[in-house]
Amino acid sequence: MDGVRKIVPLCVSLAEKLDEPGWRQSKHLEKAIKKCNRVISQISSSKSPNVKAGLPNAYKNLLDRTEALLERAKSLQTQGENGPLSTLASAKALKEWIESTEKLCDNANKRVILGESVPNQEKLFSLFETHTQLYRRGKAGTPNQFGRLLLAADSTSCS
Repeated sequence: MDGVRKIVPLCVSLAEKLDEPGWRQSKHLEKAIKKCNRVISQISSSKSPNVKAGLPNAYKNLLDRTEALLERAKSLQTQGENGPLSTLASAKALKEWIESTEKLCDNANKRVILGESVPNQEKLFSLFETHTQLYRRGKAGTPNQFGRLLLAADSTSCS
């Protein structure tokens, strides 16, 4: 998950500034999440319905690990907000990444584990550009288009 990939280094940096222990195994945390992602990717690419049945369990494992990491990150973020002035910017950035990752996890939980449909307004298409939206344009061969702006030109105004 991209959120974890950004959260862990921010936590390591903030923990060093606050002289807080507990983040020295950051590479191990990232590898564990990456392994869960890899399992999900392998299950998703399989064409076997028997293999696809394991997808909710794989997502549950990923979401549980991510939630545990987010709880630790929230604790550190709170300490950063209440700590010295030099930690405020890092704490604010960490808070934004935590919120985005929580939203992504919530959507994944609804979609995969609970089997609910998530409306487009609630979906988060990019953690790096949160304003990205899905546009349905009706073009043959490309049913979806991602982007920040949708420009429509009237053919009569172009003359």
